[in-house]
Amino acid sequence: MRSSGFIFISGALLYIVLSFSPLSHCLSKEADASNSVSVDFSLPDNEDLLISEVVKNYQWPEVSFSEDVAQDSSEGFVFVRKLIFERYIIKSGDTLWSIARDNKISVNTIIGTNDLKDKRVVIGKEIRIPNQNGISYEIKEGDILKLICKRYKVDVKTVLEINGLNENPGALSSGKSIFLLGAKPIIKIEEKKAVNKTRFAYKKYNNKKQMFVLPVQSVITSHFGYRNNATGCRGREFHAGIDLRGSVGCPMVASADGQVIYNGYMNGYGKLVIIRHSNGFTTRYAHNSTNLVSEGTYVRQNQVIALAGVTGRSTGPHIHFEIRKNGIPQNPMHYVY
Repeated sequence: MRSSGFIFISGALLYIVLSFSPLSHCLSKEADASNSVSVDFSLPDNEDLLISEVVKNYQWPEVSFSEDVAQDSSEGFVFVRKLIFERYIIKSGDTLWSIARDNKISVNTIIGTNDLKDKRVVIGKEIRIPNQNGISYEIKEGDILKLICKRYKVDVKTVLEINGLNENPGALSSGKSIFLLGAKPIIKIEEKKAVNKTRFAYKKYNNKKQMFVLPVQSVITSHFGYRNNATGCRGREFHAGIDLRGSVGCPMVASADGQVIYNGYMNGYGKLVIIRHSNGFTTRYAHNSTNLVSEGTYVRQNQVIALAGVTGRSTGPHIHFEIRKNGIPQNPMHYVY
């Protein structure tokens, strides 16, 4: 004869229950502790044939079903594995990846069932490990199960089944934790505030974005732009900065926060310090007697960086100060306050 049967796997044992057996309907609904699937198979006329022989000789068809969930569309039943949590104490050398691998679950599952904020592990911390992928969700006041499942893209019937809830759970108890089979944690991505590459930002002054101060509070002795040759030679020359009056040894400060990218001697400038700032700006401090900062160091606005002098092409002690944008000289007086 040919009859429909039910395969029931529990541990290492395989059971075949005929459709006319009183166990058939019971097992189909109570298969939450196993994987199960319905197939058709033929039984010979010999009623005394052992079931084991059927298993041995029958060419079983390939039947696919989810590792964690199988659904019988004809009956509308949902079969899920029984949810089991184990406690685990994180040991030295553990990572979330190694723990997940050893327990055959995903890293997202460990994060989602333990409300972890990041993927770092703490030695000695106790975590819960489920026997299948998903996350734990704590019910909040006013939560509706259907909307929760929609948000996490999981099946309502499966959630009801695995958590032992009624078909119509009504208002869920606030504070109760349920397991969302197959769900992944939703990571909130906070919009990061834009920061400049060199970590320094503009300061506001009179509602304008400005970031520079003069290296010394003194009188300007030579302005930005074309001027008569400072050394007395004929013709005009372009002055890429401003000159500020100062005596030898007068301290000068960084015009803005930044990183020192040059500390040394350069033709014309003498002893020179160059500082890189945000948004393509650099500042230059020249004719120094002594440089007090080294390349690579970060300095803050108003930090003393050098002492004034007469090195390089200079007719007397003063501070030569430049502001450049992407390498192009700018009028410092358009930026300082």
